[in-house]
Amino acid sequence: MALHAFPLQDVLLEHQRYNETRDLDQWQDNDAHLQRVARSFNQLSTEKLGAEYSPDPLEVLNVERETLPYLLILSARVTLAFKKSKSSFPENLRPGNTLWLQAVAVLTHGDPIEARYGEDCWRTLAKAVAQGAVTASTETHPPSASISVVAAAILRMDPSGGTLTTSHLDLVRACLLTHSYAQARPVLDCEVHSFPSPSSVNNELPLSAKHHTSNTYIAVRNKLTEPLTLTDILEYYLCGAMIYIGLDQWARALDSLDFVLCTPSGSQNTAHELMLEAYKKWVLTSLLAHGRPIPLPQTAGGAPMRTVRALAKEYEAVAEAFRGTDGKKLEAEAYEAQEEFRNAGNEGLVRNVVARHRQLAISKLANTYAVVPFSMVAKLLSISDSDAAQYVQRLVQEGLLQASIEQAEGQSVLRFGEKQGQESEQQLKAELLRQTKRIKELSRYIAEADRRLGLSRDYVEHVSRQRKQKTATQDVPDQEEAMDMSFGGAASEEDEESVMADVS
Repeated sequence: MALHAFPLQDVLLEHQRYNETRDLDQWQDNDAHLQRVARSFNQLSTEKLGAEYSPDPLEVLNVERETLPYLLILSARVTLAFKKSKSSFPENLRPGNTLWLQAVAVLTHGDPIEARYGEDCWRTLAKAVAQGAVTASTETHPPSASISVVAAAILRMDPSGGTLTTSHLDLVRACLLTHSYAQARPVLDCEVHSFPSPSSVNNELPLSAKHHTSNTYIAVRNKLTEPLTLTDILEYYLCGAMIYIGLDQWARALDSLDFVLCTPSGSQNTAHELMLEAYKKWVLTSLLAHGRPIPLPQTAGGAPMRTVRALAKEYEAVAEAFRGTDGKKLEAEAYEAQEEFRNAGNEGLVRNVVARHRQLAISKLANTYAVVPFSMVAKLLSISDSDAAQYVQRLVQEGLLQASIEQAEGQSVLRFGEKQGQESEQQLKAELLRQTKRIKELSRYIAEADRRLGLSRDYVEHVSRQRKQKTATQDVPDQEEAMDMSFGGAASEEDEESVMADVS
């Protein structure tokens, strides 16, 4: 269908003809063509590009094959919709309406290679959809529908999901605000292997090429993400931990909290504000994940952690009470600091900790007894026999206790099964395979990071300094001494604005 009214009709026709014969292996040709298309569209004002035309270009264009012009036009219309809207969120962008449906189409079916040339348009649409999930969802279009689209958009642009972007932050924030935890898993479960670099100047490949890792094309310079500060990175991991906590994935939550606690704060003596919140959750989550208090990670220490621990005495008191066998003492500690737990948003975690202590108290009976009467369980938990029976029955039904309820000598008894807490062979094998796959993936990214570091200006200057320090009679080894990559010393404002950019 002809688009006579659209000012860039010739550009669209050229793009359609080019796509009919495009060879994905011809990187340079594709790069030159897509740059021409992007430049042509960027010459138009937002008002002119986002205006309504008849016929509508978005109804004529194929979103899968003509993604770049579709993306640029739609992004302009979304920008105009926000400018003209009298409410906080444009009506036409609400879930189920025209702009939302068009955004969903391009984010889930668009060509990610063409979308790389749209600069910030991709993340603008993803951000708008995430915002709609929080402020404009309906019963027919719940928040989970919009959040799933945002997750799909992140993985479409970066199938590894491992280069952290501002879209990752938009996703986890929306998930927490709408309690749509499961929809974040496809992205959260991806290992973050890179932070976006300020530019892709040192990358010899064009955006249209096949890249080994996503951080070679996802960069601040081409606007596929905004710069990430240290606070942004810590917030992503803390939000991720809270989502895992909402899903009762204690081990994964603990991994994310470990990252927050182990990340240098930029000062040797000052703790980052998010470290305190992370530590409070870490103490409680470690009890749920391991069934006992555990030591801090070795790399989390020093003056910042001493400051954090001094401000979290109520949580350490709960952990110490958990170590013992007195359930009443644990409940007393939980009750005494309930206002702190409620204000910090950790009241639910504390309830889980108390329940976990009860469960473990019953499980530990299996170390001594094969069968116990419910009167013993009731006495241990300081509740009635009937309440003990109901509680144990629920644990058995939920798979939290390997036991069966039987009748013996006229009374109900609890017969323990296999050793409590022992994983089956199938579970151990599945976990081993998962960890093996994870290590292989990370090894590939580590090797790529080493290669980039070896080519960086800082490393070259380091090697040059090392060579100058050698005497004329000494042989210069092939492998220079390791460069000091520690994070000691106070960080400047520039460090905060572009953390770890040089090694991304």
